[in-house]
Amino acid sequence: MTSANYPSLWNVQEAINHINETYEIDETLEAWNYRGHILLTEFEDQVRRFECSGGVWTQTTDVEGEVNGLMTYDRRVKRVDEEQWKNDIQALYDAAAKRGAPSRRKM
Repeated sequence: MTSANYPSLWNVQEAINHINETYEIDETLEAWNYRGHILLTEFEDQVRRFECSGGVWTQTTDVEGEVNGLMTYDRRVKRVDEEQWKNDIQALYDAAAKRGAPSRRKM
């Protein structure tokens, strides 16, 4: 089986079962957004506690189902719950501002 057999591997269990190089795959968009929220909340905690000044969200488009892929490789499925992500990212700015970083405009 190859990826050419499916228009998109996203949420095709047979295809997902053949991906053996990933650390986490979420089966629903709700679960994916929940995991993204958890990761951004953990990052916010690092900003508050340890004065972490930056982070990188890697592999934004080249993964299928992984928690860090913002959309499917073919861009047919956009995973991001925009309102949730805006709030989570704003929380990062707010946490940085509370420790003395330059203020950022509201999103």
